[in-house]
Amino acid sequence: MIDMGRFHIVDSLRGMVLALGFLVLSAPSALAIDENEATSFVQGVVERVVALIENDPTVEGRREEFRVILTDAASMSQIGKFSAGRNWRAMDPAQQERYSTLFVDYIATVYARRFEEYSGEKLEVTGSQDLGDRGIIVKSEVAQQGAQPIRIEWLVSDRSGATRIDDIVIEGVSLAITQREEFAAMVAKNGNNIDAFLADLMALSEI
Repeated sequence: MIDMGRFHIVDSLRGMVLALGFLVLSAPSALAIDENEATSFVQGVVERVVALIENDPTVEGRREEFRVILTDAASMSQIGKFSAGRNWRAMDPAQQERYSTLFVDYIATVYARRFEEYSGEKLEVTGSQDLGDRGIIVKSEVAQQGAQPIRIEWLVSDRSGATRIDDIVIEGVSLAITQREEFAAMVAKNGNNIDAFLADLMALSEI
């Protein structure tokens, strides 16, 4: 078992990879990793996050370290584009570059704050499934006192050239699609003005 905290894992890993909606983001390609490697990779990422939460009491410190973990472990460019949805194509190159940076900042900030809810929950890997060219699903559960465990599935692939988490599904809910819907609502609130959306994203990315 891996010690996890109650940082509301249903919410805290949303931006990191990050639901199975990401399965369609990349063209299929052969995978060099196997189920054991994918499982070990997920365990390693979780251990890094737990160490971060336990060792750095400041939101600022957690944000910066989590930003490093995100960059190392997740397909952030791919996830960011998917989360932007059709608004990605509405952006000019300068806006796309700004958004890509702000997306990582936003995710790191939001979840660095949520990590304050850590209280020693446990995550246990329960199995894995090879999906062929789509990647490998690592299945896990988070124990909850007095409640049913939370089911979490991690999609791992090496399509980008390195092993990365492409997606997370929590209790069957697509975190990718949820993030995409939130951003679409933000753009709509700003009258489809991309610069106004980016300004809001920047404000939400600040500590």
